[in-house]
Amino acid sequence: KQLRIAALWSSFAPPFSSEGYLTASIVANPFPGRNTGLERGVDQLIEYPYLSRYRQESDGATDSGAVNQAAFPWLETHRDALFFLYLHSTDPHAPYRPPADMEAKFADPSRTKRFNRDYKKLRQGEQRHGGGAVFQRSSARAKGVDPEQWIAEARNRYDAEIAHNDRSIGALLEKLEQLGILDNTLVVVVSDHGEEFLEHGWTTHGHSLYQEQTHSVLLFHHPRLLPAPLRIDEPAQLVDVMPTILDLLEIPAAGIIQGQSLASLMLAAGMRGQPFERKLAVMSSRLAETNVPPIGGIPESRTETYMRLDAGSKLIYRVGAGEAGIPTVEYYDRAKDPADTTNLASEHAEEVARLVDEVKEWIAAQAQVRRIVGAGGKSTMDAATLERLRSPGYIGGGEQ
Repeated sequence: KQLRIAALWSSFAPPFSSEGYLTASIVANPFPGRNTGLERGVDQLIEYPYLSRYRQESDGATDSGAVNQAAFPWLETHRDALFFLYLHSTDPHAPYRPPADMEAKFADPSRTKRFNRDYKKLRQGEQRHGGGAVFQRSSARAKGVDPEQWIAEARNRYDAEIAHNDRSIGALLEKLEQLGILDNTLVVVVSDHGEEFLEHGWTTHGHSLYQEQTHSVLLFHHPRLLPAPLRIDEPAQLVDVMPTILDLLEIPAAGIIQGQSLASLMLAAGMRGQPFERKLAVMSSRLAETNVPPIGGIPESRTETYMRLDAGSKLIYRVGAGEAGIPTVEYYDRAKDPADTTNLASEHAEEVARLVDEVKEWIAAQAQVRRIVGAGGKSTMDAATLERLRSPGYIGGGEQ
């Protein structure tokens, strides 16, 4: 059981710390650190101000290279330790400025200056969280930007950032192999969201629970624990990551655990006895935002939205949808309509009613969890942190 973990997701360092693991977190985003309390249980924390010294002009808006440059010396120093290492980069993200070599492979570099100028135009007057330039086709045209042309170029640059991020993860694996610890390290790679490019009429992320925003990456790698390559169709959620890792490493899970271990899905039949059975629905939610303008803002941002997912269907339920002028309930056939384009709620009224009741029960359970956990604290952010959040569009104001 002397396994190391290089995890690309956060907030569950405490169980490993109590089991004797050295825990460290290297993060390029201000959220998973001191500002939000996610440094708890972490022995060593390296945040974005320190990582900025590794950033190069050639990196564009990506930061996975800087994360690696901080991580590699740490790995060299602690190669013989039992460790939990969390790395967090933000490469595939607005303002879609990949390194030049990747941009040349996926996009037209001669269009870069025009693309960046148009991005500034699209950002003008946008004061809400959206992770970048939030617009509709009509609003883009009103600002003198061809929305189809800009979206095509944004997609290409987003793909270039994904490719660069993939290259950085490959470099991390090579480093683990070079140090002779890859075969004894559980590597978990996850992403927190996708990106909308006008699929449902808007852009960026954070405002809906449609497929383009909620479908994300979840990879586990360990040559001894998980020797056979396997792709699993069973729906999963990010809260499943922690119990899965703990289960694989046979570490007891304590406290409030909202997810479910996926270990039996990944291991050969019979190794863990009972086959996998989903105990709780796969859920996702987003809360209503304050100060969303009645005109010009994304209507769904004024609602509380909940998604319930199973192997064959997807339900979206909104609280406050009437005031926003959008449907309260949407129901999709995942097999025939993976992009969430045809709402079948009226054709499955009985099933929809049953699922809505389940979602309401889940909402009530979350309220109970919040009461148990208690009220959150407050964090004061300095000017550098605010600018770091403003740059990719997490908060409004300012120009790129």
